[in-house]
Amino acid sequence: MQVDHYTATLTGQDGGEVLAWLLDALPVEADLGKDGSLKRYAYAHAVPLTVGRDVVAAVRWGGNADTVSVELKGSIADRTYGLVRAHYPDHACTRMDVAVDGTGPGLFNRMLDRMLTIREELPDNRRPKVHQVGDWITPNGRTLYIGSQDSGMRVVLYEKGHEREARTGVENPDPHWTRL
Repeated sequence: MQVDHYTATLTGQDGGEVLAWLLDALPVEADLGKDGSLKRYAYAHAVPLTVGRDVVAAVRWGGNADTVSVELKGSIADRTYGLVRAHYPDHACTRMDVAVDGTGPGLFNRMLDRMLTIREELPDNRRPKVHQVGDWITPNGRTLYIGSQDSGMRVVLYEKGHEREARTGVENPDPHWTRL
């Protein structure tokens, strides 16, 4: 299991100082020319942190009470969220996504069947919502959501190999790569 996304909300910290600390602590660069290219939410500043051309983190501050948001994404989240937790022990974890990857012919369908069976075993009034996206006719890039963002808990099952291929345009060597 890996942490795939981690967002920490820091209270009483200076956004510029947090940004400087992250630049020292993580193997990233600030893309100051792109301040504002990220969603700001209610913050005045939003600075993307990059590795190569990939945005792997962001720092947001100003204009939103007295908080600083630190967002870590993808593989860098798993390697570095502990640094943020140790350096800012009083922060609030406002989002944490954990992922489990697997591969093999038919894995997505087996996991899908099991998840829907578990859902059906719940009482009607406790059954989470199901939402699907992607091409379900020619199984290619399917995503299943169980639960909702509003509930604070959601399970997502998707064909990661197809998603990666669609996003990068590079053929994925493992079309059976499935992520929960």
